[in-house]
Amino acid sequence: MNKEEVAVIQAITTEELQEKLEDNDWIVVDTRINDAYIGWALEGVARGGHIRGAVDFSANWIRMEVEGQDNLLQDVLKTKGITSDNNVVLYDANGEDVSIVAEYLVQQGIENIYRYDVKEWAMDVELPMESYPNHHLVVPASWISELIENGNNGKSYKIFEVSWGDVSEDYLNGHIPGSVHINTDDIEECSIWNRLSDSELEEFAKNYGITVDATVVLYGSDSTPVFRVATILKYMGMEDVRVLNGGFVAWENGGY
Repeated sequence: MNKEEVAVIQAITTEELQEKLEDNDWIVVDTRINDAYIGWALEGVARGGHIRGAVDFSANWIRMEVEGQDNLLQDVLKTKGITSDNNVVLYDANGEDVSIVAEYLVQQGIENIYRYDVKEWAMDVELPMESYPNHHLVVPASWISELIENGNNGKSYKIFEVSWGDVSEDYLNGHIPGSVHINTDDIEECSIWNRLSDSELEEFAKNYGITVDATVVLYGSDSTPVFRVATILKYMGMEDVRVLNGGFVAWENGGY
């Protein structure tokens, strides 16, 4: 198989796929964005999540240009068990992601590749799909775009870019409209990195206009401080705290 043949790789039927899921010589790969894999119903798919037993290798990981990308992708292939010894079924919902991943796999010497449209699987409620617990707390960029567009249906919401220190270079170079920077020094003691006292956290929330009934969306280039702030906000009793899956890169890749 060469690059020119990737666009016409053989399709596999639902019945055939069901059989191959039980065959150790076959591996099923979800090529969609990670949001879809963890549980969000996107691109017209009837049910969220992934085909039970499938691993993920998103076309977006190939589209993005990051330092050391080749080595990172090679490591992911090994971790997921995607090798030239396998027959590989790639599935998507938009007819594009499979082709991108297939071309990359061919370049790695993987030739036995098949394609499948996950919409067919999702339409049959008897066929198993899996989602990550509480995946709704980690949101796709499209969810935030809709939140901004409809004003959260009149309910209060706040969007924050989170990082250590003063306003980051990432924030200055571009940020989600309406988002405000949070310095994690405002929620933890610098010397021992413990959260501040309850009274100090209440002052923090007041300073940033965060209320218990507001939807709070957090994102950042480094997920560690983002999830730290999210955890502290939940500790404080905030009812609806969400984190953008993939950070600002996901927002940009979504074309926003």
